[in-house]
Amino acid sequence: MSSAETAESEKKYYFKKGMREDIRQDTDFLSAASSGATEEHVSKYCIEFLDEKYISFRAEEYSYTGGAHGYNKTTFGTINRKTGKRMQLADFVPSDKLSKLNKVLRAKVIQKIGGEENLLGKVQVIENFCVVKDGLKFVYNPYEVASYSMGAIEVFVSFDELK
Repeated sequence: MSSAETAESEKKYYFKKGMREDIRQDTDFLSAASSGATEEHVSKYCIEFLDEKYISFRAEEYSYTGGAHGYNKTTFGTINRKTGKRMQLADFVPSDKLSKLNKVLRAKVIQKIGGEENLLGKVQVIENFCVVKDGLKFVYNPYEVASYSMGAIEVFVSFDELK
């Protein structure tokens, strides 16, 4: 048998072996899927705000690995276009204004969720924010301040409210 024939024979062997393994894996997947075991992962990214200084983004992720429902997570961020540095809250809000920011966030979250009785815990100043026109936008993901059914709670705080 020539080396070309040997190579061709090996290709056929491994192709058939590979097909059997793929079929076995597909059968395992179909068996798991028919028993109700499914997974889903989705990610979306978009620009929330853009000006000459900053670019703010939103990253949304959804994951379902079984159970009553999946889990949504939104992450905000802002990047300084000149330096490429990801901005922190301290870059926009001085430490002496954090208490005021916390009060504003708490009031706005309570208004969004329909009352203090719907709070799951303490509303705190978080780093999950982005710069938008005239202010900052914060997002609290499900279970951070309210039940899953309320979804992500987004709150806008104008720069004027922090003066």
